[in-house]
Amino acid sequence: MKKVFIMTNSLGYGGVAVTLVNMLKNIDYNRYSVDLVLMNKTNIYGNEIPKEVNIKVNQCVLLKEQLKLCLKKLNFVKALKILKAYVFKDYRAKIEMLIQSMNQEEKEYDYAIADHSTFQIHYIDKMVKAKKKIMYIHSNPYNSLAEVKAYLDMYEKFDLICCVSQKTKEALERLDEKLVNNTVVMRNIVDIEKIKRLSQENETFCDDYVGTRILTVGRISSEKGYEIAIEALKKLIDNQYNVKWYIIGEGQLRKKLEKKIKQYHLEEYCILLGAKKNPYCYMKDCDIYVQPSLSECYCTTTVEAKIFNLPIVRTNTPDAEEQFQNMKNGIITDMTADGLYYGIIKYIEDESLKCKVIENLKKEDKEKNCIDQIARIEEILEKKG
Repeated sequence: MKKVFIMTNSLGYGGVAVTLVNMLKNIDYNRYSVDLVLMNKTNIYGNEIPKEVNIKVNQCVLLKEQLKLCLKKLNFVKALKILKAYVFKDYRAKIEMLIQSMNQEEKEYDYAIADHSTFQIHYIDKMVKAKKKIMYIHSNPYNSLAEVKAYLDMYEKFDLICCVSQKTKEALERLDEKLVNNTVVMRNIVDIEKIKRLSQENETFCDDYVGTRILTVGRISSEKGYEIAIEALKKLIDNQYNVKWYIIGEGQLRKKLEKKIKQYHLEEYCILLGAKKNPYCYMKDCDIYVQPSLSECYCTTTVEAKIFNLPIVRTNTPDAEEQFQNMKNGIITDMTADGLYYGIIKYIEDESLKCKVIENLKKEDKEKNCIDQIARIEEILEKKG
């Protein structure tokens, strides 16, 4: 039996955690034993993780706490080193000090997998013995260019780099042509049966609204494009369209978003539902799903929305054309409020287009990405020799 080590931040809310849980569900545990290491003890998916997975928590000591301890012990050399890393924004130095505060892995593994492309790859490189080392990239490397460039030499040490979309793969290879032979596309797994089951289990819209319900799911952060969504909604209301926009998610920009909603007098038309572990009842019952993102590598929520054969409007982020054919199984718009507005009213005003999109979605094979990714990784590595 092959031994597999997987490291991730935590199993809290978010697309990366969901896709990791789905990956764990599709592993053949007759072939692989899996140790899953969390950097944070948050785990809202405990009951869903296969019992064969051995979950451990290995937390680092935050640099702020390390600095306090250094000053308390009069260790000014290390304190100066920490301050220097902050002042000069030295990612590598910061992470190295965090890793030094963690426990080293004692076992030797066949495969060690970093589920993120910064801290975990550093940890696996320095603290884990493994025959083959693999990393996942879930975001466009150009979105955090300085950080990625600081790590490219470490990327080159990994035997396989799994990118969640073709565009992500191409972007990474543009940054470092040495990675061309080690990068593959490994799309996020979506648990279709679970999503369908959950869509029947929980609460859904509890108001008695009669009109077009628009839904967006995702953390409330700048890259998700909520500000242009609010501007699009204002235009819809100003032009007397009977719509209500519901947002599922939480994040650091919630207060800013609430302020904008109030500024535009949209409190009655934009409903912030907060974070939901199960958003699928709402997906099942909405009329149009909108993804207003300004940045995506491979959007999981639009894949999930497809399961319900929903009319979908999404912005033209790099992954859009990997999921949709414009005007056939969804509408792709530019990343502006006007783009979203015109995409939404196409569905409202053109019933034949809406019906065509729904029929095309019904014909799609939505099961094709539900694979054992460890077995797929092993197969790729064996072919590479």
